[in-house]
Amino acid sequence: ITMKNNIITYETYYGTSKRTAEILALIIGNAKVYSIDDAPENISMYDNVISVFAFHGYITGQKTMKYLKDLNKSLNGKSLGLVGVGLMENDINNYGKLIEEAIRKKADFTKFIEGELRINKLTEEDRGVLEKFLGEHNIKFMDMGKFKVEEVCEEACIIKELLEKHNKKLDEYELQKAIDDYISSKNTCTLTSGVCEFIRSTPIEYSYVNGCFYFFTEGG
Repeated sequence: ITMKNNIITYETYYGTSKRTAEILALIIGNAKVYSIDDAPENISMYDNVISVFAFHGYITGQKTMKYLKDLNKSLNGKSLGLVGVGLMENDINNYGKLIEEAIRKKADFTKFIEGELRINKLTEEDRGVLEKFLGEHNIKFMDMGKFKVEEVCEEACIIKELLEKHNKKLDEYELQKAIDDYISSKNTCTLTSGVCEFIRSTPIEYSYVNGCFYFFTEGG
């Protein structure tokens, strides 16, 4: 199975989206994780793009949206996943749709991860805004939600399975041809031999003919 390269970006305010991205990377594998503030402009080496963002009022996913929009045609031919971290699962549909409309590309999948609100961790500004908002809707101002590592792991396994469906499985003939073509395109290798714990490696030129290696050496 051909290995796919994955880039996972996260847009976080209190760290939960970062934790989510890191867990996704461990389970999905072959992934590079970036803060949205440090994400690369060139993603040509990646096959799949997964963007994790936190629900944060009217600025939810704004940096993620801008980043994906700036990538423009670079997203063509790549799988795109959107993962929202917050308190209301329905919000992923709304925010996901806004991002899709802005970048003019439909995500291959969207996922929701339950986040958490801890009053003692809020900045004074966020605390004031949230307290006012909840008061206007007659909702008690208190800790909400519970971030569960197990939930992230379960969703990561589902995402991994979705991405692997796009992987190409080579038959034996194609695999052998790919190996032969690679070896034939080179002429130098490292020949290694050893006894017990003693290992010796020697750079040496070779010729590859009909599946056999021929080494030319002056001895030694």
